[in-house]
Amino acid sequence: MDQEQIISQDSEISDQPQEEIQKEKSYFADYTLQADELKKAINLDNRKRGLFKRQLILLILIVILFAYFGVYQFIAFPEQRLLSAISMVVAVFCAFFTIWFPMQNDKKYVSKVLAVWPRYTVSVSKKCLTICDPEHPEKEKRNFKLSYDERLQVYECSDLFIFVYEKRRLFCLPKKYFDMDEIIEIHELFRERCRSQFAVIDDRTGKEVGHR
Repeated sequence: MDQEQIISQDSEISDQPQEEIQKEKSYFADYTLQADELKKAINLDNRKRGLFKRQLILLILIVILFAYFGVYQFIAFPEQRLLSAISMVVAVFCAFFTIWFPMQNDKKYVSKVLAVWPRYTVSVSKKCLTICDPEHPEKEKRNFKLSYDERLQVYECSDLFIFVYEKRRLFCLPKKYFDMDEIIEIHELFRERCRSQFAVIDDRTGKEVGHR
């Protein structure tokens, strides 16, 4: 009887460290940013937030104004053709600016990030998400320990995990740094820890396709 108790106690002791190791397991990647991956992450975040939908609505309004103040007034009121022509030019400029400015702004952001912070490390654990600049560990603005709360949103697409913190800081983590089992484990970790703040999104539209 005593031997059985000793054996059971030994088995409990041997199991305990394994459980602790399992709980403390983390996933690490030393990531050098690629322009195409960062562009994709930004594009999907913009689509998820409905930025392109707002641009489309604005373009429709511009087209309506163009059709009325430009074309209709140009034909119906010949004496106001100069004003109509100016209105059409302004409408065309607004339409071009609505499409061009966000694209140019994203390009500048990508170039700036690649120039200033081209490499970072990502550590994913149950406790938090840690993102660091290995070349400047002393800088607080480049080293983050992000809790899994409402400030952190995590998106998953076919080849990336995308992290958006406080709706203004964006990071991405390519799946190519992990094997399939690790990808599944990371997915389950985010699904469990982030809950409604985690979503699997479509690569093309950015629409939520579920939590798998």
